[in-house]
Amino acid sequence: MLNVFGPRTPAEINRVLIDDGVLLMATAGTEHLRELRGRLGTIGIDSRKADRLQHAFEGFVEVARQPVRWRLALSRDQVRALVDMGPSAHHIDSDHRDRVLQELPNTLGLTAAVDVVVLRRDTSGG
Repeated sequence: MLNVFGPRTPAEINRVLIDDGVLLMATAGTEHLRELRGRLGTIGIDSRKADRLQHAFEGFVEVARQPVRWRLALSRDQVRALVDMGPSAHHIDSDHRDRVLQELPNTLGLTAAVDVVVLRRDTSGG
């Protein structure tokens, strides 16, 4: 099963995942789009996210983890679209967003940070 930046409902995932299946989950890393937080006031990534996910997925064991980091070079319009498609869109005033975007350089460098985790049901009986 694949979950990329989406809502994670452990009970539903457990219900539909086949017995020997794996869950491949991609979540935002703590540095994800960090350059926008101070400028636009986008929401940050909880530093306890990994612990919360581990607790939410009790009964699963982590079999692999890979942090993936890269740089983005986005235009103002691309930054607007990026902000508008994420959870920050519900927390930022659009007039404020547009004013800040006009003050940005034509191309903005951003950090993309994703943590990819593979989970499997714990069959050890412990």
